[in-house]
Amino acid sequence: MSSKKQEVEWFFQIGAELQRLSDEVMRGIVATSSATRRFWRPNVDICESEDEVLITVELAGVEPETISVHFLTDTNGIVIRGVRTPPDVDNDEMPIKRSHQLEVLYGEFERQITLPNVQTNRKAIRARFVNGMLCIIIPKRNKPLEGRSIPVTGNHG
Repeated sequence: MSSKKQEVEWFFQIGAELQRLSDEVMRGIVATSSATRRFWRPNVDICESEDEVLITVELAGVEPETISVHFLTDTNGIVIRGVRTPPDVDNDEMPIKRSHQLEVLYGEFERQITLPNVQTNRKAIRARFVNGMLCIIIPKRNKPLEGRSIPVTGNHG
């Protein structure tokens, strides 16, 4: 593996670890606050090929009909919203009296993702939800936007 590629992978591994640690801290803060169980931030991967940008979002336990995906023209980004509701396990057959460990977060979520600085074909964006993973495929434009000449006028005109 090339040295440059190793550096890039190391950088992303550090970023992922920092995000994980940040999430752990936030879970601890939120778990002791009045907003218990309402904060969660699904994990996101952003990858790029020659032809497209692929965003993968980990949404285990989310029903597809609660997910919305919007393209933001002004920021060249994507906003993903949805809700994860807890499973209905507290019933007459097994009433829950005490919890020993609570790590799975529920409630509404929103992730705003800024796309890499590439020209995209916004009309061809598509998304699919399979096995708890949301995949958003954003095709790149086949040809760059053409520039135009801008006339420069003198002091008199």
